[in-house]
Amino acid sequence: MIVKGKSMYMIMPAQKMYIKYSGGFDKMMNSNQPEDENAAPENKPQKKLDWKKIWEKGKTNNTKTILGYKCTEFVLPNDDGSSMHIWATTGIGNININMMQNPMITDEIISTIKNMGGYFPMLTEQVSAKGKIMAKNEVVDLKKQKLDDKLFIIPSGYKQMKM
Repeated sequence: MIVKGKSMYMIMPAQKMYIKYSGGFDKMMNSNQPEDENAAPENKPQKKLDWKKIWEKGKTNNTKTILGYKCTEFVLPNDDGSSMHIWATTGIGNININMMQNPMITDEIISTIKNMGGYFPMLTEQVSAKGKIMAKNEVVDLKKQKLDDKLFIIPSGYKQMKM
């Protein structure tokens, strides 16, 4: 994915195509939310949550070192009794983790990790109400390096896919 200004481009090398999303990443992530007030309850947009307060409340005193970075644990409960456990560090900087997952998934917790206040998630675990790890994302290698500017342009010959 390439982010430029208020547009984001998803590159699909296998198809030699790209998709352009205008209006910023958050708009793209919420583009499938209906605006119909008469929509079924499960299809109505959810009210905006105060993620800053949720992150502050979810921060624990637990720490551990991952790949040489001291990480703090955040535990974010879900309505169904499951929870997201996030081990994050301030030693790297903040990113929008959506760049590392399928852009069509609108999991609100993952899509708002950018609001963690400078933390970078090194390990996330979705834990069921019974304590079983249902999903896990982990940084297993990390190195600082200069990236070639060519990585951030749409390759020549790629066609735009219209949605």
